[in-house]
Amino acid sequence: MSPAPRPRVTAAGIAIAVALTFAVLLALTGCSDSDPGGAEGDRTPAADSAPADSSPTAPEGDSNLGPAGEALATVSGDEDMVARIMDVERESGILTVKAVLENTGDEDFLAVGWKDRPGLRPYTLAGSYFHDKASKTLHWPIFGKSTKKCLCTEQIGAIEAGSKVDVEVSFPDVLKSVAKVSLNLATFPQVDIDIPEGN
Repeated sequence: MSPAPRPRVTAAGIAIAVALTFAVLLALTGCSDSDPGGAEGDRTPAADSAPADSSPTAPEGDSNLGPAGEALATVSGDEDMVARIMDVERESGILTVKAVLENTGDEDFLAVGWKDRPGLRPYTLAGSYFHDKASKTLHWPIFGKSTKKCLCTEQIGAIEAGSKVDVEVSFPDVLKSVAKVSLNLATFPQVDIDIPEGN
């Protein structure tokens, strides 16, 4: 009995087999690409960008906020100017008044009318004074013996609309028993202010 003839492998058959194998591999690759990362693909941009700690934080407070920054007195002046007396310090025989000047108007304010005691130099707090009603005396700002300059804010110039300016002026201290004085800051009306107890 003669053996069965072997099937002939032709070039066409080889080409068909290679094409089928390539098609199967391509199909498998397409299935794996249809899932872009599994759980990674399910995340939303919001989840990626969310901070680790989203608890709210308190805003930084302004320097004039809180019990230590409340105005001791407020007085309105010319042309929508407002003066807020923020602090009064007593140290080494000197009483220093610190204030914030605010231009609440729509136009710039030119402090040309704020002059020194002789009324010669403008744009200064040198003409300020306070009245000690207990001793019935006026107290003027301290001037340097050699410089002849006021121990106060000078060259104020123009205060722009809507802006604020920090100023201060120093006077000779009063008796330790005095707890209240009447202050005239530049051309603002007189206002009573409490002062800390003397040392």
